[in-house]
Amino acid sequence: MGFVRNETKDSLVASEAKFVTSWWGRLRGLLGEKEICLGSAMVLSPCDSIHMFGMRFPLDVLFADSDGVVVGLVENIRPWRMTKRYRGAVCAVELPVGAIAESNTERGDALKFER
Repeated sequence: MGFVRNETKDSLVASEAKFVTSWWGRLRGLLGEKEICLGSAMVLSPCDSIHMFGMRFPLDVLFADSDGVVVGLVENIRPWRMTKRYRGAVCAVELPVGAIAESNTERGDALKFER
């Protein structure tokens, strides 16, 4: 476990982040889960888009490049939807709905990932 911090806004995005880098782990993601707890995140890498097929709950999602800069964000993506591909993204940060607004994260902000 680790955390995700918005260095630009000096805010905590997630206090408990799980980092997933295997093909199977990224494919499975949060499938089968009933919710994602406030303060939690799943960081999928490499990843430049996500799908919500089979999901039971909506998410907020941040997409960051290799420098940790936010290149895209999607708030409140519902089950059975998918995002577009975000050019330059190397990871997706799946969060509970409201986490993006709470951390005041915007496109262009620098994230810090700590394992």
